[in-house]
This record gives sequence, structure tokens and C-alpha cells, in this order.
Amino acid sequence: MFNYRWLTFVCFLFHLSLNAQSSKADSLYQLYEQEDSVYLKLSHLLNATRFYYMEGNLEESKRTFTLLVNEAKEYKAPYFELSALNGLAILEASENNEVKQIEIYQEIIQRYNTTQDTLVLSSFKIGNIYHNLYNVYINLGDREKAFESLEKAHDYFSSIDDDYGLSHTYTSYAIFYDDIEEYEKSIHYHKKALESILKSEINNEDPSVTFRFNNLIDTYISYNRLDSALHYVQKFNKLNITPAHFLANIDMLGTKSRVYAKTGDFEKSKFYLNEADKEYKKHEGNLTPSYLFRYLNGRAFVFDEMGQTQKTIAAYNRIVEQFEPQGYNEFVLDAYQSLVHLYDSLGQKELAYDHLVKLQVVEDSLNANEIALKLNNMESKIALVEQEAQNEILVTREQQTRENAAFYKKVSIGAIIIILLIAALSFLLYRTLTRNKKISSKLAHSLGIINEKAAELANTNQQLELFSYSMAHDIQSLQNKILYYAETTYKDLATSSTESRKEAALKTFESAKQLKSFSSNMLLLSNVSHEPQLMKETDIEDVLKEVKANLELYIQENNTNLIYQSMPTLIVYKTRMVQLFQNLIENAIKYAHPDRNTLIEVDYEDQYEYHQFLVKDNGTGIKQEQQQQIFDIFNTGNPTKGSGIGLAVCKQIVEFYSGKISLKQSTSEGSTFEILLPK
Repeated sequence: MFNYRWLTFVCFLFHLSLNAQSSKADSLYQLYEQEDSVYLKLSHLLNATRFYYMEGNLEESKRTFTLLVNEAKEYKAPYFELSALNGLAILEASENNEVKQIEIYQEIIQRYNTTQDTLVLSSFKIGNIYHNLYNVYINLGDREKAFESLEKAHDYFSSIDDDYGLSHTYTSYAIFYDDIEEYEKSIHYHKKALESILKSEINNEDPSVTFRFNNLIDTYISYNRLDSALHYVQKFNKLNITPAHFLANIDMLGTKSRVYAKTGDFEKSKFYLNEADKEYKKHEGNLTPSYLFRYLNGRAFVFDEMGQTQKTIAAYNRIVEQFEPQGYNEFVLDAYQSLVHLYDSLGQKELAYDHLVKLQVVEDSLNANEIALKLNNMESKIALVEQEAQNEILVTREQQTRENAAFYKKVSIGAIIIILLIAALSFLLYRTLTRNKKISSKLAHSLGIINEKAAELANTNQQLELFSYSMAHDIQSLQNKILYYAETTYKDLATSSTESRKEAALKTFESAKQLKSFSSNMLLLSNVSHEPQLMKETDIEDVLKEVKANLELYIQENNTNLIYQSMPTLIVYKTRMVQLFQNLIENAIKYAHPDRNTLIEVDYEDQYEYHQFLVKDNGTGIKQEQQQQIFDIFNTGNPTKGSGIGLAVCKQIVEFYSGKISLKQSTSEGSTFEILLPK
């Protein structure tokens, strides 16, 4: 991923004093071809590659970087070699080639650790390479290796007392812990990043200083720690910092506006919002997508805090208009979610529903992209494992070659030390066999991982194919029924009795209801694992009250009596628990016995390791031959009564909490479902 940290490092390499021009790279390349001095020759070539990159000529930049690597190796100039390799890694990043990036960075680290060149050791900051490697592993989802690389970057910058470099690593620590929801650690490292950047030798006008302040203040706002957010805003103002870069300035003005809006000081909030708007108009069109979203979303946040609903709606609509045509769905999704909530709070149900439909389309697209990204990351990991295995094979061959050369050299010494050579050879053979055995074991393990991942991919593809076929088959069946009864109704309008038309129309209506129910359940099943809220303490009795309210008309129409005892408080997603109990209770009503009033009981018992819930009914029961498959998707004993998805959703919800759900008992007197949730 290319971000401002990459830009900072590239600017460091480009010596900041240079100004790119369209013909500069070609001119430098000509100087390289004409120069006799090795140092100047390589310097001209290095600068030429940098200018090609700055001009956006990536193809020529890659060619000249590769040429520089070869030239530097020939002239034994490791500083130029490592600089060129780093440039190639940056180019691979622009093509999202993580495996190649890792290979290049590992080569740089190996060359750095083995060189004695004073220019490399004094000027080339290997901590930046470790930090870049951290970003690559984060993109691949390998948190363990990412954290290991980040630790090495931090150790390097600590060893040379580089506060500027440390501020970057502390920021990465903060983001790392924020992603795994360790919020106190995240705040701690954001503060460390700010302290380090202020201790460094850079001027306060450097945008990095403002970014560090902004990261910390924004984090405090997110966690609603407004006193701390306001404290650091005041500290920023006291330092009289004026960031040199417009992005940092706009970002901080927006953050100040949000802080004062959140604390109720609307006058100051309006002032800073107006200042941000002025800066935005000066640089409109030059903001990166992420900073443009922060600016627009910040305006919506402020208007919402001020209670200016129409301006808030207009601000979110502007986000949609700005980013939807460009395909930035993650930004559009946030805007649609806010618009649905706003329209619903205003009682504009139709507009809320329209935006809810649009939100679902965007969310489906994001889910598809997420699946594709996971598959690509898995392929990259497999390729990385294969590359590591090949590297181990090459290392083994090189070791064997060196050992064989050493052996023949010793043999040439003469007959005087033959006995000693035999003893040494025996030892070397034993060590080589032991090492080869270990390497063979590692290779076998690596190949096993590759085969296992390939099998998982094949199984996933097979499940997706079966799922798609089954879904298409059921939807097609319902659609055929609707078409058939619609055609019958049409023909009966001219030839048949009123009763015949009524019956055909009724069957058409019932089939359409089934199709709607099937689609709704499919949507529920696909989204049951995506919960936008955090888990929190939830009274299960409140859950059952909400279920009873949701099913109130259905309960009354079917003469149902729903009773439950005192329930516990658990840390769960409330919406999932509502769906779990609602599906079970709705099923019990659906399959009620025709000759008796429906009675449904929900009992709770505190077991040693589990919370046990029992959902009992006095319905028709479940046939013996159907009991083993009731939790399978699309399995239903009566297609006219259900889609066969409800119990599959229940199973998925319970297993999300590492729990178990089972049919404990089912007879002609009714059924009992047991839910066990671990403590």
C-alpha cells in the first residue's frame, strides 16, 4: 500500500532539493552514459531512475533501477545497489505484488547485514525497510510476521536515537492495536508517536507533526474522551503550528471543528469549519480520496452534532455523489448508513427504505470484493511459502557446494593429514545428513501446508457451486409457479368462473410470498456474521420481549401463549440473539398442532460450563427421518411453510459464540430445542 510514509522515504532518497522536469531524467541518463568516474556514473543513473519515477514513467524507471542493480554489483557499490533494490520494491508495491516485494526486502536486509561498507551503514536506514515490510505483511493479513518486522524497525530506530523514525513505528503500533480493539494501547502509542515527533529535529511546520496531533485527537473523539481531545487541541494551538502542507492543515481544521461541536461550543466549531472550507476551496481537486472523505464526513458530523438535519443529509448526499461514480464503496456505504438512520428518524420511511436498498447493493459489492481479496491474499501466501521452500533448496545446494569445495581443498593438502581428513569428513557428513533431514522435514511441512490450503480452496469453491445451484433451483421453482398461476388467471378472465380466478390469484400471491420469504432469509443468512455494533451486556429477557413485540400479530392470529422465566444477562450481539429466538418461536407457531392452542415455553438453567436455554412447544413435532438434517440449509419438511433457512441461521448464530444447538426431543406432543452458550 502506498501512503505518505512511502512518500516521506522516497522524498528522503530524492534529496528534496531536486525539482522534476519532463526532460531531466533523459538528460541524467545521457550523463550516466558519458561519465567515466564510477561514483558519478552511478549517481547520475540513480537520479535518472528517481526522476523517471517522479514523472510517472514506471516502465522506464523499472528498467533503469534494474540496470543500476547490475551496475552496482559489477562495481561493488552496495549503497547504490540497496537504493536501487528499494526503488524496485516501491514499483512492485504499485503493482500489488507482495510476494516480489518481500523477496526484494529480504535481499536488502541480507545484503545490509553482511556488508562492511561505511556509506551503507551510516546513510542507509534499514529501519525503513523493516517498516515497509511490516506494511506488506499487514496487506497479506499475516499479523505475526508484520508485528515481528515492526519490532525490528523500532529496535533499529531506538539504537540510533532516531525520534522521527520512532514516531512512524509508534503510529503503526497504535493502528495495529486499534485494529485488534486494544484501545488503551492504541492511545498510548499515539501519544508516544506525538512525543517522539516533537522531540525530533524537524521543524513544527512539517506536516508529520500535525498528522501526529490529529491522529491522537481523532482517536480521543472516537472513544468519546472529549476532555483529552480538547487538551491536545489547546496544546496544538499553544505551539502555534502552521503546517506547511495543505492536507495536514485541512485535516486539523476539520478535527478542531469536530471537537468543539462534540463539546457543545458551536461558535468555535463553525469558525474552524469555515476555515476548513476556505482551505478546501483553495486546493479543490488536489485532495486524495481518503482525505477528501475525511473532510466531507467531518462536515456531516459537525452538522449532525449541531442538529442541522437537512445540512447533514446534504453533506452525506455529497459524499455519495463524489465517491459512488469512482467506485469507493467503503465511503459510500458509511454515507448510506447515516442517510437511512436520518430519514428514518424524520419519519420519511420511503426514502429510508430506498437508501436501505442502495446500501444493500453497495454492501454486497464490498462483500464480493472482500472475498476476492482474501482469495488473492491466500494465493500470495501460498506463493510465498513456495518461494521460501525454493530458497531453502537453493541454500541447501549452496551449502553442499561450499562443503564439497572445502573437502576437496583439504584432500589436496597431502597424505600427511589423511587420517584427520577422514575424521573431519565423517563429522561433516553426519552434520550434513542431519541438516538435510531437517530441511527435508521443513520442505515436507511446507508442501503439506500448500496441499492443505489448496484442498481448502477446492472445498470452498465446491460449497459455493452447490450453494449457487441450490439457490437458483429454488428461486426458479417459485418463479415458475408464479408465472403458471399468473397465466392461468389471465386465461380465466375470459373463460373461467370467478372461483377459478380467485384460486389461481391466491396461489400466485402465496408463491410470491414464499419467494419474498426465501429472498429475505437468504439475505439474513449471508449477513448473519456481519454485525456493525460491538458486543455488549444484553438482558435476554429484553430480547424475548422484543421478539414478542415483533411477532405480536402472528401470535394473536394463531392463539399462541408465549411464556418465559427470569433470564440472564450475557455479553452478545443483541440483534443476533433476537433473530435466534425469533426464528425458533416463529417455527413453533408455524408448525402448531391444529387441535390445540399453541403453548411455547422458554426456560433457562445455569449449567457448570454453559448457559442452557430450552425452547419447548406443543406442536406437531418433527418426523424421525427429518431430524438429522433440520439444521441444514434449504432442508424443510413442508416447502409451503418455510424456506429451510431459519434453523440454518440459528445454527450459524450459536456457533459464532462457540455454542451448540440441537433438537433435544420431538414427539407428536411437541418439540424441544436446546441451546448451550459457553460462559
